[in-house]
Amino acid sequence: MRRLLMAVAVIVAVVMVAGVASATPFYEEFLGSKTDGGVTLYEGWEVTFNFDLTAPDNQFKVKNRWGNVIQTGTPTVDETGYDPTLYFPPHLAYLTLTAYSVDLVGEKARVKTSVMDGGKVLWEGWFSLNFFSPRATITFDLGHEGLLDYLADGQLGTIVMALNTPWNINDFGIEQATLYAEADPVPEPATLLFLGSGLIGLAGIGRKKFKKS
Repeated sequence: MRRLLMAVAVIVAVVMVAGVASATPFYEEFLGSKTDGGVTLYEGWEVTFNFDLTAPDNQFKVKNRWGNVIQTGTPTVDETGYDPTLYFPPHLAYLTLTAYSVDLVGEKARVKTSVMDGGKVLWEGWFSLNFFSPRATITFDLGHEGLLDYLADGQLGTIVMALNTPWNINDFGIEQATLYAEADPVPEPATLLFLGSGLIGLAGIGRKKFKKS
């Protein structure tokens, strides 16, 4: 009987720990299948992607070199499931940008990319994209860059700019921009109570067995 109770306690503890630790994926995408060819950026132009994993209808905006908004759009996949009160901050997150050569030939492009939160620039980088295929992908590991805490509210932005390059025409397109994150749910009080009861029962059975031996 005691062995049966011990086995039940172990099963309960393992199942509950697995349930608490299971991560939930969150995914939001701009452009993709909604557009033909994405957005085109000429020298000095930029596009801002405003990701929000908690609410719908966030936007991307394309501005020309004079700061005029010439194109806007909403996500292809609009994630709304992340709730900061129900989930811990994401333990991993990736931001991926897929760029392409406008004239579909092999060339190089100079790209400036910024990651932002609430108007504050958290990270900036300059890249040379080699369009051999003629597509290229930039992937940012937000955990590696120490930016996961800024994603605790589910909101993050990125700006992609075509830099001015006097020696050639520096234009390219953004075909897709995606944000992927995983977060663990905050355990409910009943779940914690059930887990605690299982662990206490397991400890009690082990103590009795130890005393008899």
